[in-house]
Amino acid sequence: MRILIGSDKFRRNIRPELEVLRTLGVFSDPELLQMDVETTQTFPNRKIGSLRDGFEASFLVLERDPRANLDNLRSIFLRIKQGQVVTVPGSAISRAGPDCVAGSP
Repeated sequence: MRILIGSDKFRRNIRPELEVLRTLGVFSDPELLQMDVETTQTFPNRKIGSLRDGFEASFLVLERDPRANLDNLRSIFLRIKQGQVVTVPGSAISRAGPDCVAGSP
């Protein structure tokens, strides 16, 4: 059985729902991570879920591995939305500056 999780609030993410599910103790951290990252079933008409030519270039670069600890999902270093760097005040990338982005001179 597939379970779909998401947020009812536009411009929010599903982290609060993941945390609630985590406290229930029903799913392991790897299962919760899988629910978070596998979106191809949710959006079957979009080319997402893979870093390949022709797919949407929207993804996060994390500082730490979420497979080691689900809390590492909060360690966002870089956000890319449709191929463009999204800078969020207070994030690691905004503190590091633009030179840390791949392709910068």
